[in-house]
Amino acid sequence: MPGLVRVSEGVGDGFIRIERVRAAVRLVGEVRELGATTEAGRHHMVEQLLGLVGCAVGGAVHDTGYGLGLKGGIAEATLVGFDREIIDLFQAHHTHGSDFNPYHDAVMRRSDVLAGGVFTSTNRDLVPRADWEGSEWINEYARPARVDHFLCSMQIVGTTSGIGCGFMRAARDRPFSDEDREVLHLVHLGVGAFYDVSSPRRRLTPRMRDTLDVMLTGASDKEIAARLDISPHTVRQYVKAILRAHGVSSRTQLIAAAKRT
Repeated sequence: MPGLVRVSEGVGDGFIRIERVRAAVRLVGEVRELGATTEAGRHHMVEQLLGLVGCAVGGAVHDTGYGLGLKGGIAEATLVGFDREIIDLFQAHHTHGSDFNPYHDAVMRRSDVLAGGVFTSTNRDLVPRADWEGSEWINEYARPARVDHFLCSMQIVGTTSGIGCGFMRAARDRPFSDEDREVLHLVHLGVGAFYDVSSPRRRLTPRMRDTLDVMLTGASDKEIAARLDISPHTVRQYVKAILRAHGVSSRTQLIAAAKRT
């Protein structure tokens, strides 16, 4: 087709107009120059993608609890265009778990197939319209913020960690097109992982990192709870996540691993 370039084998036909390909490739180069895993690089990527895919708000996120039933996993985020109501929409992913968003619930149910690769899609690609419009996330959070349509690119790292960037349009705007999706996919593929998750510590939320620091002093769960002013139940959940992130099964193994680093 004249003026079109096939760029990926994604959910749709994989075609993008040449001018949009050029803009996407230019953005990839700019992000790499700034440093893809730096805050400056991520902010530039998200800010420019708002214009490239035509939307109101967007963000890049490192979610260390990216799995069905997991909560409190948002470790790092770069958000652009968020006002108070839309911050509540984003915070719901941390409080209720990312599967509270029906799009992410659908992705997580395919995580065994999608793990490792970059997967880009819209809510219309994955979620039946009735399920989307009837979800608590849409009705209690998105509609009050006057946004609706969702476009996201995810890379699942390990068993319960994900790196992604998501974008939403005003509810009155048209849904994202296949071409919008392919533009985002091209940028994510070109930029690669925009959070450094090579260190186990980077795969933890800030509160989990605080728990780890106290754990390494030899403190018990009860002592950790008292020092950090959190419940013993929360401490136990954090400890499980910390051991899992470090690939060990006991505190003794964790402390030994910490001494080697």
